Amino acid sequence: WYGGGLLSADLWPLNNATVPVSPFVTSSQFENSGWGSVIDRYWLTSSGVAIHVDSESRLHVGINDAADQQHLCLHSFHEQARYRHEKPSLNYTVCVGLDLRAVHNVMLDQFMMKPRAMPPFEVVARPVWSTFGSMKNTFDQSALQCFVQEIIDHAYSKSLLIVEDGWQAANGGFGFDPERFEDASGMMQGIKESGFNVSLWVHPYFPISADGFQEIVAHEIAVRDSGGVNPGLTQWWNGPHSSLTSTRPVSGVIDLSANGQDWFRRRLEEFRSNYSVENFFFWGGEATTLPHEAQFSGKVYDPSEYTAMYSQFAEQLGSLNIISSAYHSQAYAGLVRLPTSPSTWEGLRSLIPKVLTLSILGYPFILPDSIGGAGWPIPPSEELYVRWMQLNTFFPVMHFSKFPHDFSPAVVEMARDLIALHANLVAPKISALAAESLLNSAPIIRPLWWRDKSPAAHAVQSEFLIGDDILVAPVLVEAAIVRDIYIPNGNWSDGANVHSGPKWIRNYSVQLNHIPHFL
Repeated sequence: WYGGGLLSADLWPLNNATVPVSPFVTSSQFENSGWGSVIDRYWLTSSGVAIHVDSESRLHVGINDAADQQHLCLHSFHEQARYRHEKPSLNYTVCVGLDLRAVHNVMLDQFMMKPRAMPPFEVVARPVWSTFGSMKNTFDQSALQCFVQEIIDHAYSKSLLIVEDGWQAANGGFGFDPERFEDASGMMQGIKESGFNVSLWVHPYFPISADGFQEIVAHEIAVRDSGGVNPGLTQWWNGPHSSLTSTRPVSGVIDLSANGQDWFRRRLEEFRSNYSVENFFFWGGEATTLPHEAQFSGKVYDPSEYTAMYSQFAEQLGSLNIISSAYHSQAYAGLVRLPTSPSTWEGLRSLIPKVLTLSILGYPFILPDSIGGAGWPIPPSEELYVRWMQLNTFFPVMHFSKFPHDFSPAVVEMARDLIALHANLVAPKISALAAESLLNSAPIIRPLWWRDKSPAAHAVQSEFLIGDDILVAPVLVEAAIVRDIYIPNGNWSDGANVHSGPKWIRNYSVQLNHIPHFL
């Protein structure tokens, strides 16, 4: 089985996952259960069977649940639902075909919208930089300016700067903290003049202590509680490793199903004008971050529809905006951010299953987590950073936060070589595939079964294709100097030898300065 969403287990395929039967809704990436921040009611199997569940069916899903071992189970329950619906039926479509790729193409055409546009080529060709992996949420004007200056002083290639959590006076406000950013307008103008396109982290939650909360209540544009009268409250964020709900701010949520969009758009446009900000990184928006049994002004069948409304709202404010959650949002023209990953080898190994899952769910324009991960539970080692950087080179966008020069001079040289490899080999291929994706929704990053029908290709989770003619087999294990590589059907050159597949290459040499890839 493949599809569904970004499970916390990050398995490809899903056969070995264990998910108790639970409501199928978008969930915060920092929850250890649920289907994740990007979902779709779509699954397919290696035997050429695919299933899509109607969006108006109340849906609960489990995999290998204690009561249903070795099965993907779909249910429509009244009990324990996160929402109310007058239609308890389970309506779904099953498609059977000759092979996995053929069935998938039919389902893409029938049930998923094509992207409306592709991101600018400069964002694909040159690295994106962000603050969180390097500075977390405790930076001020001086630290941000120094961060930007370090990128310039070391002559790193650059396109977009994402200023993440930590710039606001209060989470949910519309201004920089004046105590930490004494001249925010001048600072932002200077960053823009240095050659960066800037994207600021925003979200739809307003802590009860913030002015924004009083405004959305006064304008009657807050999501309401289960009674339908009072503003609903939720606790949603206090960093990626927070497990104590007592430390998370109690917040209201803006209702995007009706007039709330106009107010939110106006406030963000005012902010954009005041601070020379071109784009925003729209964080959150998952169903499980909403008040329990949330009530809306507009008709909402499923709380995940809030996630869809959030991505639609983000697209209205520009084509280079970023979202971190999605549901039925394949037409979205911006970047979809992968969930934050811990700086561990397990975190590195989780990336390919996540990217492949997003790809088959119809999201080709993926912004991976920053190289080296989020810097927790501990900062990445030099070896982990290098292997992460090598993998990131072959994703649609290179994403840095922690600097290469924080490590040895050899890492800086490797970074320059990999940035050049991405710009000269990967980016042109990504751009051509992006144009194809606009026409037929074909993924850019593809599983090996996209061109190889053998059973071995169905199970490989540590390799991927870019289109049909670049094979990437990164190193994902600590201290590895060899790895086994599956070569799909066809002839593949690594620059020294031509390998004819399908076959396994055993003990292929993978020294630290080398990432195996084949053309």
